[in-house]
Amino acid sequence: MGPGKGANTSIAQAEKDYKLLNAGLPVYKANLDTGHGGTYSATNGGKFGKAVVNYLQWQWRGDQTAKAILLDPKAPGSLVSDKWTVEYKNWT
Repeated sequence: MGPGKGANTSIAQAEKDYKLLNAGLPVYKANLDTGHGGTYSATNGGKFGKAVVNYLQWQWRGDQTAKAILLDPKAPGSLVSDKWTVEYKNWT
């Protein structure tokens, strides 16, 4: 998220919530320094659109390439290669 008190407060709350999630629950946290509006106004939703579409393709269609983009920093087109900060646990 970009600079500003609101963004800092939102990030702090998200970090707090992430740590409080029940053990064993599959959780995923991705952050891209863009601000609250993300990149949705860019063509096809930009990097945020790419992340959402890949998540839905993985969850709804079982697309293993989409899963790799989200979970494997070395996968071609991974979110990490797009400068996202990604943290997750309990996904296989």
